[in-house]
Amino acid sequence: MGRTPSVLLAAAAVALVTAAPLAAQMTRGEAPLTAKGAVTIGPVASVNFPTGDTGDGVNTGFTAGGQATYGMGNFAAIGEVTFNTFSSDSELEANGMAFDAGGRYSLNLGEKLGLYIGGVVGLWTGDFDSDFDIVPLAGIQLGPVDIEARYKGLLGDAQWFSAGAAIHFKLK
Repeated sequence: MGRTPSVLLAAAAVALVTAAPLAAQMTRGEAPLTAKGAVTIGPVASVNFPTGDTGDGVNTGFTAGGQATYGMGNFAAIGEVTFNTFSSDSELEANGMAFDAGGRYSLNLGEKLGLYIGGVVGLWTGDFDSDFDIVPLAGIQLGPVDIEARYKGLLGDAQWFSAGAAIHFKLK
């Protein structure tokens, strides 16, 4: 138990040392994200609002994870790994991992602004019982922040609408 503060201090120091180079690589708009050959990674997070039968069993939840993109002009391929969780009024919760891939088509509106539409195909595991789905998405890139809306529930049993954000760091 005495090592916990030193471990946390060491983790904070590593985060600070690595944050500065990453901040220098932060994308500033849609154009750097979709440029041919561009590779980005970054964290994603969203608030999930259950709909349909899913809304009968669980309350609002959240998603947290990571995303990678590969730019191909006005199109970017997307790959994600996320953790999804929902609470409920009873002791039941719904938790699981999602693995999805897809793409987004962008309309660049300037150096730091862009609109996009797209979708991902994914597999949700854990309490979602290997739920396969196609998820449409739409968003806006405002400088370094990517704000997005999604709907999960076209094919799978679990259904929710999500509002989320991502930040992309350019690797290439």
